[in-house]
Amino acid sequence: MPFPPISSRFRTAFPVVVTGIGACLLLAGCPSDQGASNSTTTNSAPAGGKRYKIGFANLTEDIPFAVRVREGIEKAAKDAGNVDLVTADNKLDGATALANADNFITQGVQGVIEFQTDEKFGKSIMDKMNAKGIPVIAIDIPMPGATFFGVDNPVAGKMAGEGLGKWIKKNWDGKVDALV
Repeated sequence: MPFPPISSRFRTAFPVVVTGIGACLLLAGCPSDQGASNSTTTNSAPAGGKRYKIGFANLTEDIPFAVRVREGIEKAAKDAGNVDLVTADNKLDGATALANADNFITQGVQGVIEFQTDEKFGKSIMDKMNAKGIPVIAIDIPMPGATFFGVDNPVAGKMAGEGLGKWIKKNWDGKVDALV
């Protein structure tokens, strides 16, 4: 009996959770800036409210999961009504992520949600953002000084191993059929 697949509820909820946490953390500490750019989606600000320009650097546009994360963040930005969202595709490449960080700075973003996989570039990205006082939320890969949103992989691995051990004990009487 295989482990059950990830539920569609989780797949639907994750982008919403990322979006909600990202928006709350960034909007709480960002001053308003009225700069504009061609790649920014603009929404009507609530009466008397400030506008915020936030950059979202997606992992890639070639993986359906990452596309859904971007779509969730775009929806939350639109629903907020006062967020101009600037998006970028990191293309699973650290150098591209670094170039996207430079582009966000040039466009005057007030916060960044960074979803990139190459931890070697995290410090360089953060050095640039810190120099400009731009807060960052790092998704999945910690970056020094960024607010981290993701899984504690060592804890998740331990939990998975314990769950697998219980399943093997229950279904196979704790015996190993073969080692690979």
